[in-house]
Amino acid sequence: MAAEDGENAEVSLNIIGEIPLITHFEDNIINLQFYDNFGLNWTRLLKTFPYFYMKLIWPTRIPFFGFGPEVKKYLGYTSINFYASVIGEPDGWYAYVEPASITESTGGKTANLKLHIKVDKLDAPNSVTVQVRCVRILTNGEVYGTTYANISVKAAQYHFAEIKPVKDIKEAPPASQSYIPVDITNKGNYYDTFLINVIGENGVVGISSQEIIVLNPGETQRINIMVMTPEINFYDPGTIRKIRIEAYSINDPENKFIGEAVVKTVGFYISPPLLLTIGLIALLLLITISVLYYKREKELQNIYGKPEKPWKIPEEKKYLEKLKKENIEKYKKELEMMREEYQSALLWYKFYQEAMKPKTEREKKIALLEYKREKLQEKLEKKIENEWRSRREREYEEWKKECNRIQSEYIKKKAAILNEWERKKREIKEQYEKLNKERKEKGLQPLLLPEIPEPNLPSPPTLPPEPIKPPKPVVPKYEINYEKMEIIPPRELFAKEEDKQTTEKEIISKAEEKDISKMRLLERIKKEQEKQLRKIKKQMESYKKQI
Repeated sequence: MAAEDGENAEVSLNIIGEIPLITHFEDNIINLQFYDNFGLNWTRLLKTFPYFYMKLIWPTRIPFFGFGPEVKKYLGYTSINFYASVIGEPDGWYAYVEPASITESTGGKTANLKLHIKVDKLDAPNSVTVQVRCVRILTNGEVYGTTYANISVKAAQYHFAEIKPVKDIKEAPPASQSYIPVDITNKGNYYDTFLINVIGENGVVGISSQEIIVLNPGETQRINIMVMTPEINFYDPGTIRKIRIEAYSINDPENKFIGEAVVKTVGFYISPPLLLTIGLIALLLLITISVLYYKREKELQNIYGKPEKPWKIPEEKKYLEKLKKENIEKYKKELEMMREEYQSALLWYKFYQEAMKPKTEREKKIALLEYKREKLQEKLEKKIENEWRSRREREYEEWKKECNRIQSEYIKKKAAILNEWERKKREIKEQYEKLNKERKEKGLQPLLLPEIPEPNLPSPPTLPPEPIKPPKPVVPKYEINYEKMEIIPPRELFAKEEDKQTTEKEIISKAEEKDISKMRLLERIKKEQEKQLRKIKKQMESYKKQI
């Protein structure tokens, strides 16, 4: 870049290398080379003529000729001042030259300069022109001239997005869907494209209405974040949940800009599983109340004889249906009479129930004791009946198991004898075939295979008889001592603990007897099996001797 001569400062400025992009918030340097074109080149003259001292003598020692001081300004000894400024003075741009001046400059003098440029605002213009003024000052302090050098510079791209929700806190009920408006501003210095990503925390889910936005420098665009709050069990008093909004430029994906929106969930919510659970609990409660009411009605019927609706009795119901088909008038009269009878009986029942209710404290205690006694008696009867039934089932299962075991042993024994007989039969057949083959080679007639008798199989076992069904036990009764106002348990319950050890001994002895009988039965079966095998062996040996 050559300097532009403005008022004949007679200097040149050249840029060393390339002009770099100006980075924000940093000190950017452009290297310049200065060259002085003013006056005589005393440096060259002194090198060429070592004994030439006119530069030192003429301007100072010969003033009497009348032109010494006048020509001094043309012979050198001038200084150059450098001033840098940005044309138009845009806000945020700054520039200066280092060094700011050069003294005693002569023709042909060169120097390296540094042009410092800085940008400290994001919204500053991207491209500017930096002007360097070179002002020559003569030895007498007068300004000789000024040279202007213009350098066009461009700022490097700077990506920055400001994310700002319109509301600081958004309130929303649980398991709902709402929207949060968010303003996104391009604080960078270039036209930019941003990608939007939304991340929900603490159970909340966020979705952006736009995933890509394009903004000019300083431009703001509003997007909507759809927020879906989570389900809760029943009530949320006010849980804070955060939505993180990320934006980054497609030209700089590593640098992410983050903003946060806050969602506060408040309110009631009944999830379908919880609603189903509450419904099931309510249904079970209703069924329980109905069962208890039904039992209570049955007890009242048993105790006080609560009347039953006659038209619902099966026999009366059939009669009314038949009568309805034959004579409708008679059916209506009969039904009305039944209703009147039922109302009369119901009134009597209520009166009787009220009359039978205990009046004094003692009567109430007695009624309570009798009720407890009935419950205990029912529980005892059920327990004894269950024990009797389980004992019967246990004995039957043991008998069935023993029968299956005896049958299994008989089948195994029978199969073993038949297998041994088949094996011997195959051996005899093979020997006969071999012998007949030899006889055929000798020209003899083949021998006929003798008939092998079937073995004597054991007779089917006799199964033990089915156990006799034990008689149903007599349930002992609870009694009430009205003097002491307490329930007396049956005596058999006390005796049960005393006879427990004796019962256990009997069970052990029975088990031992069963084991002994099993061992004897197995030994007998084993002996019979060995006897059958010995008999088969003798028969086979006799057949071999005949061959």
